[in-house]
Amino acid sequence: MNRRALGFEGWRELIGADPHTARERARDAALESAADLGAFLSVAEPGSSLPPPRQARGMKGMPFAVKDNIDTSSLATTGGSAVLEGSLPRADAGVVRSLLDAGAWLVGKTNLHELALGVTSENGAFGDVRNPYDAGRSAGGSSGGSAVAVAVGAAAFSLGTDTGGSMTIPAACCSIVGYRPTRGRYPVDGFLSISWTRDSIGVMATSVADVITVDAAVTGRSPSRTRRRRGPLRLGVPQNRLSDLDDDVADVVDDAFSRLEGSGFVELHEVSTASLDARAFEHGFTVVAFEAPRTAEAYLSELRSPYNDLDLAALASGARSGDVKALLGHILAHPIGRDRYRRARDARDAVQADHWRVTSPRQLDALLYPTIPSRPPLLGEGTVMTHRNRTVETFPTLTRHTEAGAFAGNPSISLPAGCDRGGLPVGLTLEGLRGADDRLLEIAAMAESALAGAEMPVLTGER
Repeated sequence: MNRRALGFEGWRELIGADPHTARERARDAALESAADLGAFLSVAEPGSSLPPPRQARGMKGMPFAVKDNIDTSSLATTGGSAVLEGSLPRADAGVVRSLLDAGAWLVGKTNLHELALGVTSENGAFGDVRNPYDAGRSAGGSSGGSAVAVAVGAAAFSLGTDTGGSMTIPAACCSIVGYRPTRGRYPVDGFLSISWTRDSIGVMATSVADVITVDAAVTGRSPSRTRRRRGPLRLGVPQNRLSDLDDDVADVVDDAFSRLEGSGFVELHEVSTASLDARAFEHGFTVVAFEAPRTAEAYLSELRSPYNDLDLAALASGARSGDVKALLGHILAHPIGRDRYRRARDARDAVQADHWRVTSPRQLDALLYPTIPSRPPLLGEGTVMTHRNRTVETFPTLTRHTEAGAFAGNPSISLPAGCDRGGLPVGLTLEGLRGADDRLLEIAAMAESALAGAEMPVLTGER
């Protein structure tokens, strides 16, 4: 198959020339990537409602994919779990409805780490999502299928969800742009969530400009334009997030930093986030463990029969991914009390304050760091992976850089930085302060421009 991403401009040309052919192209790529890479769990029929060629503007006819824990009334929402197979939601999620109303076309629902409780998108119920640059490796997670859908040209953009890095990690693994908004910027109804304070629905696309277009359609805001400003962008680089990088990843990051500094409009400043990172890892899981049973069961109660009789114990019993079954079993066996939960929420407030203290006195525009410290892990390694010739735990390794910002509720966006000597993508994340999404997207567009000279690998899907 043609494993090349296609941005909005390319899709507009196809839709303008022949909208029927454009939809068939998207469907064919979705079906092939479902078979080859495990990217999709369901694919829509072409349908008969098509925009006339002369109206191929904006979102009209734009194919998009949706992570299968976000509700769509036309396709089942399984959460990547066999327990929910066949569960057809009563209505579209608010974020999906806004895109459909804008004229976008839903091509299908994408595969994920079961119940979004992991970062590799290895799924015991429906099969693993495989990396389009190396099918023996993970596409990242939990929104792995959504990342692959964009990377292989099955969708102009996709929706995913993020608790602790589930948008930015797969974007980095698949060489696309992945944006996690501040919690609350997008509607969160119609979504099988695991945390009402941490989860955010986000966007994946081939460019920051395309992300901004989708963001405008969802929020109703006018797309922001990059403004000229006096003086360079001031980006803080946490030195603790540059330690223990894979050698090849470090080389790509060093080169990307050189290109940013050489652009003439970026300054890099050394900072440390070690203390706030440690606090986030100490308390982050507590919040999820307390909120997951409540958010999941609130969602389940609104489903059609017989799914509305399910609870978290039923999801745990029916889980077919060993890591997910073990995690849910632990949450059920060791419930978090309200006092401990309140302490974790207080810790989150402290982490938010720490972020401000790192950035504001130095007048930094954003933080900048490698999205993950390693190459995408090999599939089949389970809960451990090989990193720098040693065995490490997969989850804390892949979320090492993303957890603190997600715990604080900050917006973040991962940009392709280039590829390593083995042809695997490397991503850089820009992170702003909570609520400063418009500014972060503007900064990301400028940084993307500075990185535009990166040589990107050709997708083969081969080992």
